[in-house]
Amino acid sequence: MTTKRLSVLISSYDNTEMTVAHVKKCMESSRIPDEIIVVNDGGDDKLRGLLKDMDKKCDVIYAYVLEDIPWNQCGARNLGFWISKGDYISVEDNDHFPTEKYYENAIELLKTNDRVRPRRRHIVEMKDVLQGKFEPLKSRGATDLTCVLTRELFIKLKGYDEKFCGHYGWEAPDWIHRINRVGGKTVCEGELYVVIDGGVKIIERRHDGKNFMMDKENYWELRRNNKSLRKQSTKGVLNFNYDYERFI
Repeated sequence: MTTKRLSVLISSYDNTEMTVAHVKKCMESSRIPDEIIVVNDGGDDKLRGLLKDMDKKCDVIYAYVLEDIPWNQCGARNLGFWISKGDYISVEDNDHFPTEKYYENAIELLKTNDRVRPRRRHIVEMKDVLQGKFEPLKSRGATDLTCVLTRELFIKLKGYDEKFCGHYGWEAPDWIHRINRVGGKTVCEGELYVVIDGGVKIIERRHDGKNFMMDKENYWELRRNNKSLRKQSTKGVLNFNYDYERFI
């Protein structure tokens, strides 16, 4: 039987050291990805040289968005998927590092499920990560956006809605609602490290509710998406210029 391929998608914006550490951590997994796709979302291009020169255990693809679009996680993830070849796709935030058996356990569960999300997230300090240490300070609940899913489910969802770029976090409710509507079966397994620069103090800060308020236009866009099951933009996806290259 043909082995299923695993692609890891990491979006990055000017967190170069963290991104390089993340890629190294992925390649230390018990199930090494077949490819790791790093999408530089309009940030400093010095990341290109660091990825090209690092020791690699799998293909590393470096994609670069040529426009500085605020909070473009939706577009960056769509670009990563567009380039990817995997049967399974691990969608990761830049500061979420996989534990050793995360991919291995997720792939086993994807034999009977559509999506696997982590159960808990450990918190570690960035200064420890840069020294190769992972000493958990505490943990918190996982995010719905960080997950491993089948290629079929991603295609069925038609990717992330790029109309929500510029509004941090608001792609999440649309993403989760659509997964539920198409009957995507989700299970929780394993844990992910979360790296927070400066340590646990940032985690304990409470956000002002206004930070999560969407403007009227985007609020009604979310409502229309929910009502119509899926309202894809007439412009489609990847509404920006980009380039990419593969490092082997």
